[in-house]
Amino acid sequence: MTLEMKNGCLSVGEARFFSGLNFRASQGETVCVQGSSPLACTHLLRCLLGFEPLSEGFISIDGSVLTPASAATFRRLMAYVPRELLLPYSSMAQAARAPFRLKANARQAFSTEALLQEWQLLGLPSSLLDKQPAQLTDSQRLRAALASASLLGKSILLVDAPPTRPDSAAAQFIDNYLHQLASRGTAVVAVSADDVFAASCNRIVTITENPNQP
Repeated sequence: MTLEMKNGCLSVGEARFFSGLNFRASQGETVCVQGSSPLACTHLLRCLLGFEPLSEGFISIDGSVLTPASAATFRRLMAYVPRELLLPYSSMAQAARAPFRLKANARQAFSTEALLQEWQLLGLPSSLLDKQPAQLTDSQRLRAALASASLLGKSILLVDAPPTRPDSAAAQFIDNYLHQLASRGTAVVAVSADDVFAASCNRIVTITENPNQP
């Protein structure tokens, strides 16, 4: 399965977030998205999800073009970890189950045992299950969200960068995990300012537009 963007351009009012963007991400590959504007990177992921239409160009999966009518079908093939992880839950155990309660994921079975196996790969102790999300660091919440997203078994994973950059140890867990997911057959598209991670990816997508300029 291959996710592809051809000549992608997104303008909102007088702000142009990106233009002439071309890339693809196939199963088993990692693609790093970088740019001076975190907002532009977020807009790119939202376009891939079908939440925002491109101003020019198109997005496709295996040659089928993303349209307003097909957006919901496309999203069933994707897991998404957003930049802002607002988790209104009483515990991380409850937060971990939340994606499985969505209609699109109703057929996916949740397993605490499987979750904790993923947490171990991400350097998260099982004791965090009983913690409130607000008690965790941004990095811990991101890693927990990655684990839940991976258990959904989607073909494509989109990951936005967290508001604060993880420390080196946490970043290493995250980078290694994303590559492990790719080795399992997932197409990974991740926003990251980490040049070490970028260099290890199959390709890098660089957004150079300045959305503050018309």
